[in-house]
Amino acid sequence: MVARPGTYQASNNAGELAPEEYGRTDLKQFYAGLATALNIEPVPQGGSKLSMRTRHLGRVRHPLQIVALTSSTLPVGSYNTAAVLATATFASADISVVNLTNWSASQALGAILQIEYASGASWVPFGAAFTLGTDSGTITMALPPGQKATTTQIRVRMVSAPPSATTFAATGIVVRNETANKPVGRIRPFTFSLDQTYVAVLQDSHVDLYRDGVYVGASMTNFTAGQLATLDTPQRLDTMLLFHHEQASQKILRDGADTKWVLSGVPFENIPNVDLGGTYTNQVADRWSMYVRFPGGTSDYSGGKNLSVNMTVNGETTNTIVTADPPDWGAFAASVKSAIEGTSSVDPGITVTYASSGANAMQFDITFVGGNNLGRVNTLAAQVVNTAEAAATTAHTQTGDPGGEPLISAGRGYAAAATFYQDRLVTGGFNAKRSAWLGSVTGEYFDLNVKLTGASGAVLANLDTDGAEQIHRIVRDIYLLFFTSDAEYFISDRAIDRTKPPNIVNSSRRGSAADLPVVVADQVIWASRDKNVLYAASYDAVNTKYVETPISLLAPHIVNGMVDMAFQKPADKANAGRLWMPRVDGSMTVGVFLLNQDITAFVRWQTGGNVTSACVDGKNVPHILVEREVSGVTELHLERLEDGLIFDDVVEQDFSPAQQVITGLGVHEGAEVWAEADGYVVGPFTVESAAIDLGFAASNVLVGRWTMPVAKSLPLPSEVAERVVLKRPKRVHTVRVDAVDTTSIAIGANDRPARNVALEQAGEAIGPQPLVNSEIVVTGLSGFTQTGQIVITQTRPGRLAWRGFTIEAKT
Repeated sequence: MVARPGTYQASNNAGELAPEEYGRTDLKQFYAGLATALNIEPVPQGGSKLSMRTRHLGRVRHPLQIVALTSSTLPVGSYNTAAVLATATFASADISVVNLTNWSASQALGAILQIEYASGASWVPFGAAFTLGTDSGTITMALPPGQKATTTQIRVRMVSAPPSATTFAATGIVVRNETANKPVGRIRPFTFSLDQTYVAVLQDSHVDLYRDGVYVGASMTNFTAGQLATLDTPQRLDTMLLFHHEQASQKILRDGADTKWVLSGVPFENIPNVDLGGTYTNQVADRWSMYVRFPGGTSDYSGGKNLSVNMTVNGETTNTIVTADPPDWGAFAASVKSAIEGTSSVDPGITVTYASSGANAMQFDITFVGGNNLGRVNTLAAQVVNTAEAAATTAHTQTGDPGGEPLISAGRGYAAAATFYQDRLVTGGFNAKRSAWLGSVTGEYFDLNVKLTGASGAVLANLDTDGAEQIHRIVRDIYLLFFTSDAEYFISDRAIDRTKPPNIVNSSRRGSAADLPVVVADQVIWASRDKNVLYAASYDAVNTKYVETPISLLAPHIVNGMVDMAFQKPADKANAGRLWMPRVDGSMTVGVFLLNQDITAFVRWQTGGNVTSACVDGKNVPHILVEREVSGVTELHLERLEDGLIFDDVVEQDFSPAQQVITGLGVHEGAEVWAEADGYVVGPFTVESAAIDLGFAASNVLVGRWTMPVAKSLPLPSEVAERVVLKRPKRVHTVRVDAVDTTSIAIGANDRPARNVALEQAGEAIGPQPLVNSEIVVTGLSGFTQTGQIVITQTRPGRLAWRGFTIEAKT
């Protein structure tokens, strides 16, 4: 055979390029790009492979409604034996969730309390037994989503006696069931420890928690479905905090077990007062005491005569005040008043009073009132300058307060965002002050005392804005960053210090989307406020600022309209990181990044449903929420992305003995599915009565929905010399694919349908298709096009990967 030249493409590391780049052979990315990259992703070392596919973890709970709401009337007195504590009675209903609102006990109790529901003449446990502490909180027990219990009565009972007499307090019991309404949710990680990671499914007034793909418990919240997209969820150890500027901040505590999650308000204390434009009568005057000590006897300064006193007020030194001989302390007080009022920072109107006297000391009280003095905090020092036999000292007896109203309140709103930074909780984007941020006392996340003057005191500051900007996200990186509606800022000081004004630097003027998280990878990644551009920034020590760059310019057609973002870190140095970005049309775009190798690629990810949210848990495992049609009804499924799967929403079952009819497929009712049974890929089937018939018995069966992958090459270049092109029809007659671990492949060219390539080899043992690792050649392709593009795809599910491909064409 005569060797024929072809165009070889070994890399797809530029991902899918927009149509505007199809003729841009001057771009280095052109020779590593694809016209379509659907359900495949580039491999950094070369070629491409199938994207991760999904495993079914559970149905997401439908919106809840209240079946019964009762105020608990607890029997008066203490309990020292097992007893029924409270009961809720209602008309017969299918119940799913029970909330015990604001329950506490006079002493901490072990897992001796149990919710039960009436079933005929019996009582059946509803959820696990639980503990109860002395702090008030709301405890939620729930059946897994989609499950229900029919009853008319709920009770709370101690299943064994408390260690000693115990009294209880509670607000009530709320019983809820699932409606038929369409579920809406967001998923976020909750990482308690490296081996205990959870996925929180946030919904309207409710949260379900999953651990390693298994439902474990639930909590209620006060946040509505419409607030989920802009809800910020910082988390540390066993506590997740929930922030939204329209609702009081809340916290969810993992209380000792996977089955118990306690909701309570964030217990902020010492919330600072600010001036929000009202009329305030709660100003507090700044007060100081000055002590003048002097010798007795026959000294030239005995009794306090002939003393020269200087005072320093807010850094400004007064004129010298001299005591008379003999001293006239009333006149001295008047001189102190005049001297202080003579400084530039103090208005007339302060009071200086002669407070007490002694044989060798005098005390004067100084109150900063009058003019604009009220509420200001001042510094004051005094010294005797003409003798060492006398001294003057000062003491701050009352710190000034300008008054105002709490920065956080039901009337003024709450914080929009937060993060943990240098052992402080930093909140910001307050409804009352949109560009303000507030760092807590060091080590005390909920203490907001800005009156502490030490370095560890709380810090309240504003960004350098015109007032219209809203802080959307606060991010912990090398420095503390703030993302607003109009710009990006960072604090250039490595440490937040109450004694030093923070140096806030404007880094760029891009603005960010309010309803998308900011992702921290090797770089900080965020979406523009119109969600049409993706930016990345890293700190540049030379320019001493964060330098940002748009990273989605070559693929704007698939990087826009994002509704969520989550980053999956590289598993090792050879792998790339993945940025999962569900979009408003229900598809998802995946960004593949290996920044130290200059790899930035965007590809499409689609499935038989709409992807609505994404997160990556503490074990670096990505999860998504997908709307799927099940028997004509829209359900929301929680699914986990995994390498090695070839279907979506996979339900895997093992049978002993082997089974031909596969049941338990209710999540696919009415859908077309495929199965991988003991290595054989069979299908398609339509699920009826939650079952399919394989036609043969199998022991291990994976059933799921399939969406074919498509990789379409860019148009072949028409250049025949530098800046010279010859455009004429092209006929691709041969395609060579260097396959890796492939069991199913179809190849097409010249706009003709792709043809399945038979991979079976004569002499192979009967069994599932073995993995193919060799060159696959398809020749004799017919037709002409202007572009000379090829398609690598599948007509039936299977493994698919390649190192590179060669296009042989007549042009």
